[in-house]
Amino acid sequence: MTILIVEDEAYMLRLLVRFFSNHGYRVLQALDGEQATDLYRQHGNEIDAVLLDIRLPKKEGEQVFQEIKIMNPTVKVIMASGFLEAKTKIDMTVAGVKHFVDKPYVLTDVLDLVENMLSAD
Repeated sequence: MTILIVEDEAYMLRLLVRFFSNHGYRVLQALDGEQATDLYRQHGNEIDAVLLDIRLPKKEGEQVFQEIKIMNPTVKVIMASGFLEAKTKIDMTVAGVKHFVDKPYVLTDVLDLVENMLSAD
């Protein structure tokens, strides 16, 4: 299984990459929204899930989600945020995001969410 992790905090990104790699995932990583869409464009057919921070440099997570959803309407995304306004969450749910996680999160909880999302096929 391959997961794309999009996180602008370098330390957190390294931690997530190591954690998911240790649990058997192939991990692609992006530090900003532009990198994320570029990686998805190049490797979308290999990516099983996306862990996407909502606040990112260069391109916000919401825009990244919209762009990758055009590339793959059935993309499986978990949106992560330290603070998510209710309206934004509603808008993202309407747009197709089914899973959200609040920061700070417990890594095992995120792993469980990813595994449950992927096994729901």
